[in-house]
Amino acid sequence: MLDMPKPTARISHPYGIAFEKCEDLPFRVRIANPHEDLDRILELRSRAYGRHLPEMAKRLEQAEPDDLRDDALLLIAESKSTGHLLGSIRLVTNVARALSIEHETKLPEPFRNRYLLEARRLTVCNGPEGRMTTPALIKAIYEVSFHCGMDIVLITARHPVDRMYRAMQFQDALDGKELLLPDVNNVPHKLYFMEVATADSTWRAVNWPFYPFLAKIWHPDIGIDFEMAYQHLCQTDVETHRAV
Repeated sequence: MLDMPKPTARISHPYGIAFEKCEDLPFRVRIANPHEDLDRILELRSRAYGRHLPEMAKRLEQAEPDDLRDDALLLIAESKSTGHLLGSIRLVTNVARALSIEHETKLPEPFRNRYLLEARRLTVCNGPEGRMTTPALIKAIYEVSFHCGMDIVLITARHPVDRMYRAMQFQDALDGKELLLPDVNNVPHKLYFMEVATADSTWRAVNWPFYPFLAKIWHPDIGIDFEMAYQHLCQTDVETHRAV
């Protein structure tokens, strides 16, 4: 938990360029209702992780402590045609209490007294309908982090999944040190970070292939209620911290 005021919510446009067009997606991204959606998230999580780490499938059928935090935000992508769950991600911040990763390793000095958002358990189903689910969830994570006034996004990733984040210009937070995380059966993971304030300019500078998907196209199907996200992640019921 930070001994600081609540973060200042940003209401400005999160990208350095304006949207050029509007496109529909075959799915919708929204904030999950834990009472209605958690069992579906756990089932998808168990199946997805079970493909690569079979010993985790049974374990992930149960909710984890971070799923049940009052300040946790679960995002889901669900098919428009079938209603099936295509993807999910869990977001938590250090505004109200320490992040789980802080119990596993000491974060470097530059991360102290900063607003941190930890994105964990990115889960996406196989198949053509889920093909664009990952970039849509990444777009949602960035926009939530931006609008909620976060400074840094943290993720943990094992090889070769970490290639995706390195392509997005996430940086190694621990100078190559690997973490043996109990919640992934001690499979070595690295901790990566992205500065929210410079993410847009960084993506443009390196010509990140998915940047047009994020910044040039308005997707009404990525329907995140940012006021609700702020209230969850920053543990407040009143929007009093706003800035342009």
